[in-house]
Amino acid sequence: MVIFNRGFLCPFVKSLIKLMIKYNLKNVNILKVQNIGLY
Repeated sequence: MVIFNRGFLCPFVKSLIKLMIKYNLKNVNILKVQNIGLY
């Protein structure tokens, strides 16, 4: 994706990756809380 139009897509891809990382961290935290609750 970034290769085709680097100037336009780079900021979008970076922000998308940041969002994905935030979402993944949230999911990991939720999973940890659920595991602690289960055990």
